Amino acid sequence: MIPVSDTQAYRQFGNSVVVPVVKAVASYMAPFIEQALATAEAGSQ
Repeated sequence: MIPVSDTQAYRQFGNSVVVPVVKAVASYMAPFIEQALATAEAGSQ
């Protein structure tokens, strides 16, 4: 049994899952963003 309400339990679960997922997505996106920035910088010279 969980010692808090269902709503509070869902919030706590959501808070614990979201940050790692966002970090994982960001780590996959980072090389593409860096490449796009480098391409844009090279094109503006």
